[in-house]
Amino acid sequence: MIEIDLKNYIETLVGCFAYPIKIPQGVSLPAIEFKEIFNGRNPESSLNRRDLVNQKFQITLVSSDSEWLLLNKDLLLTNLDGFSGYMGDTNIFIGRVNNGISLYDNAQQNFEYNIDITFTVRQ
Repeated sequence: MIEIDLKNYIETLVGCFAYPIKIPQGVSLPAIEFKEIFNGRNPESSLNRRDLVNQKFQITLVSSDSEWLLLNKDLLLTNLDGFSGYMGDTNIFIGRVNNGISLYDNAQQNFEYNIDITFTVRQ
């Protein structure tokens, strides 16, 4: 499953925990959350087969340290945009970063960086 492979890849690359959907209460920062926001057939896939599937994820880096955030944001963007090959057991045709947005959560005193990425996966 791409969710497990993506979690393991991010944790290995960045060196902190990644959580699906939401970072649990009481977890020390920095941390990463990720969630699938789209899963559908690739329009360039042949009509009679579903050999290519697009899976879009939102990855959010959260830290109270802006320097850590900038360093690891660049690390993820460099390694994920254009990614092709196997990520664990998942055969990824191509990974494309759609956008990245910096935020500051004043109430929580945290910096956040959201990355939207679409993976085209071979089935």
